Amino acid sequence: MKRFLFTPAFLMAFLLGAASASASGWVEYTSPHVQFYSDASESQVAGWIESLENQANLVQALAPSVQITKVKIITHSDYALYQKIKPTQNAGAFVDRIEGSQYLMIGRGVRPISADLKKQTIIDAYLWQYLMQAAIAEKYPVWYTSGLRTILNTADVHDNQATIGVVRSFTTIPSAAIPLESLIFGDKNTISNPFYKLNAGAAVYYFLFGSLDNYPNHQQQIATYLATQTPKTREGFEQVFGQSIVAVQESYQRYLAEPSLKAARLKFNAVQGGIEKRKLSNDELGHMMARVLIHHHEYDYAEKYFKKINKNSPQHADIALSFQKHEQELQMFAAAEKSLKKNPDNAELQAQLANHYWEQTKVAPLNTQHNLMQKSIEHAERSLALAPGNKDMHVVLRFAYNRLGNSEKVFEHIKAYHQLDPDNASINSVVGIRYLREKNYAAARTYLNRACELDKGQCEMVRLRIEEIDKLSATD
Repeated sequence: MKRFLFTPAFLMAFLLGAASASASGWVEYTSPHVQFYSDASESQVAGWIESLENQANLVQALAPSVQITKVKIITHSDYALYQKIKPTQNAGAFVDRIEGSQYLMIGRGVRPISADLKKQTIIDAYLWQYLMQAAIAEKYPVWYTSGLRTILNTADVHDNQATIGVVRSFTTIPSAAIPLESLIFGDKNTISNPFYKLNAGAAVYYFLFGSLDNYPNHQQQIATYLATQTPKTREGFEQVFGQSIVAVQESYQRYLAEPSLKAARLKFNAVQGGIEKRKLSNDELGHMMARVLIHHHEYDYAEKYFKKINKNSPQHADIALSFQKHEQELQMFAAAEKSLKKNPDNAELQAQLANHYWEQTKVAPLNTQHNLMQKSIEHAERSLALAPGNKDMHVVLRFAYNRLGNSEKVFEHIKAYHQLDPDNASINSVVGIRYLREKNYAAARTYLNRACELDKGQCEMVRLRIEEIDKLSATD
């Protein structure tokens, strides 16, 4: 594939090569890391994609073992549509998963925002909500992910290079320094430390860039440790580094005390290829937007886009099938409600409605979710009263009460599920962890050890939890 840098000359060639707008006014842009859909001007989109590719390549340079998959990005110019699908009132962007693909939805408010602010919104959403949460957080432990976030906050990115500012040292406030062992292998108390992110940033900076100030070059060692050690253990750390963590700590402490540390200047790989663009037809645009709305069960608003699709097109047939299935679901739901009125003691119908309302909460607008959860709970509780052995209803109630913040009810249904299926390894581990949170260490040990007996694959997790119990028991 042709090697292509995002340069001013490239951007000019990109703009000069643009064809006239299609009927829909929307264009699909494809670059190595994003598939971008927008009706914004092509000059704006070119600048956005250049910045996004730089961010992706910087993250790839800092986290080479992370596989950054291509994300689809839609900039919604339809204000009413975005209000229908956004997960929270103030969400300017969010990651959505539709039919196996990840979408980064960029919304708009009542009033248009400036071009600079729009660009920053898109970059921030891509970096923090997609790259950090969807890619890095799934690959790296909490301390390293947190450290990378701190480092990226200091990065000044231009073209295919970045200047990364030195993360602050702790010489002025020694009490704020967290030892490496506690930082890397600490418990929840360490994570709640207000200086945790700063310490994580300093540690990651040391591992990646300490060699700039003539300290050991740990880049390959930390990469090997993160890529091969699962779960992450002190023994694994010391084996990869070829020395004790105490020795690494001594070097790290001297590093933090240095009066002047060098900022890192990182040149990352140029983007392979450029931007391909393709005009969207009205049928394609209508199909894409209708599909997004249907995913969120906004069928009434989806019909607005559905009506714009040519009736003889494959896009029309696809959306029509979705509407047909939805109509069948409504009919089945209506029939279940009607039957339930005649036979309110039918446990199966109660369970069917409980599941229906619970599934609705996953895609419903924020202002309707509470009402749907209450209906789900009502039917699930009634179903259990009629058929106490229905484990699925305990699952529904566990998660519904969790969404409502009722931890007592959550634990009640976890324990009830366990009574129905005591030899289930997963539920034993869940019960054990819940008892651990409540500081009932004896009960926690019992259930966690039982989980290990039932499923050897859980034994390592159990070992780590038992170590946590031992530490907590000694301090309580």
